[in-house]
Amino acid sequence: MIAVDGARASARATRPEAHVGAGTAVHLAHRALARGPAVMVVDAHVESRLPGSLTGAFAARLVHRGRATVDSARHLAALLERTGARSVFIAGGGSVIDVAKLAVASLDDSRLLGAIARHGRDRGVMHRGAPGSEASLFVAPTTVGTGAESSTGLVVEVASGGERFAVLVVAPGTGIEAIAFDDDLLRLPDPLLRDGVYEAITRVAAAAFESPSSLPLADREAYDLLAALAAVGRRIGEGGRDDGRHAAFPRDSIAVDAALLSSASHSGWALAGRGFAPSSAWFIATELSMALGVRKAAALGLAFRPYLETFLTPARATRLQSIGAALGVAGEPSAIDDALTRLLAPEPVTRAIDAEYVADRVVRRFGRAGPLSPELARERIVAILAAAETRRRTS
Repeated sequence: MIAVDGARASARATRPEAHVGAGTAVHLAHRALARGPAVMVVDAHVESRLPGSLTGAFAARLVHRGRATVDSARHLAALLERTGARSVFIAGGGSVIDVAKLAVASLDDSRLLGAIARHGRDRGVMHRGAPGSEASLFVAPTTVGTGAESSTGLVVEVASGGERFAVLVVAPGTGIEAIAFDDDLLRLPDPLLRDGVYEAITRVAAAAFESPSSLPLADREAYDLLAALAAVGRRIGEGGRDDGRHAAFPRDSIAVDAALLSSASHSGWALAGRGFAPSSAWFIATELSMALGVRKAAALGLAFRPYLETFLTPARATRLQSIGAALGVAGEPSAIDDALTRLLAPEPVTRAIDAEYVADRVVRRFGRAGPLSPELARERIVAILAAAETRRRTS
């Protein structure tokens, strides 16, 4: 996800409370209920892990399945209005959290959802105005990687003409009051855990590589965060792989550690002072993921090395050395990519990459007056995607 510049984000929202450990999600749910009418939004995959007596105490409950869409946000917004909810308890992954954030945001901006639906095909980034009175959000994330629980933005998908598009909505305040990193809910199948750590590492690494920070502390924190994420990745590797059909239950709370670190990439200083969109890799991977119908991590796995090679300059080569040192490998695109690819859960990508088509999507949706880096001319995007297609064919 794109990181909103930390200097501006700090003026927009206070950092949510963080609670860690088994049972903390239930504690947050009770806090939400204490505010008055409250709505629960829960991922269908984890609904059974919450006490039945708890779910029945809410004014309404929405079980979410699938992606974050305008329709799902509109449905939840209507539910919030009908119940007069003063708080929302969310137990779910990035798409569930983003649906709730968007629904609450739309209560203050009646035109927001319509604008996303109308313009999402051609505009990859939208901004909402300053929030008014919003319901408080209490969040228990159940996946790793997006950092949606601590990001000042959200991502929603729109469909148009048989195509899918991801829209980043930048919000000045998300309304998230507290987060619970609960062992009971962070039980992830091996592939999802691997992909989440991979996405968090590449988010921090790409930003630190491409965009120097104006804050001296930011680089130090970014490298420390990468080292910690790499250590989690090694622990995952030492545990072996499962077949993805059942949840792995790490003895040493790997998933909780991974979730905390992923969240810290947004809530800490690592991405601060690097501008609104510090990583061009996000634009390419987002459009590639949508065009191919694959996970974001799978798209990044194809495009990350060509991206590093394309953006490499003497100054960035120095930063890449520091990134490699943090990850415990040589500071070269090939060594860094090889190490990260070993972490990534394999996902066969059967559709060929149409480099011209995907490049057109990137430029149309993020270029012109958008946040796309001036360095990323269309020809360079095509070259990155052509190299990604070569990797796909030979993998």
